[in-house]
Amino acid sequence: MDSYELKGCEMSAGAERDEPYQLALQHQIAAAARELLSGSISITEAARRIMGPAYELGSALEEPFVTFLGIDSETDAFPLGAVRDHWNPEALQRQDAERGRYESSVRDRALKACRELLQRLDTTA
Repeated sequence: MDSYELKGCEMSAGAERDEPYQLALQHQIAAAARELLSGSISITEAARRIMGPAYELGSALEEPFVTFLGIDSETDAFPLGAVRDHWNPEALQRQDAERGRYESSVRDRALKACRELLQRLDTTA
């Protein structure tokens, strides 16, 4: 696994004491950013996958994380993953259409934020 250092981020006390855990969180952030840039995950999924580790690192209120904080907040009602199996198909179709419109409106900002995140990550193989 690659190791990463997230430059300019304050870590929570727990993450600071556990370097392997901190590195795992940073790896999760980098992986989600790369997957969004490659088009293999949606903006909504990337925001959810980035913000969990960002909170753990104590970086959620810093740029470029705040871009994903806003996206996560605006998309928290959209179903992703296994929960979709429990939705009415017509309602799911409406939610997917609404999510698609929203993601189109924030796409440029999200991709820019991903690139900024990756620039802040220092990869040491």
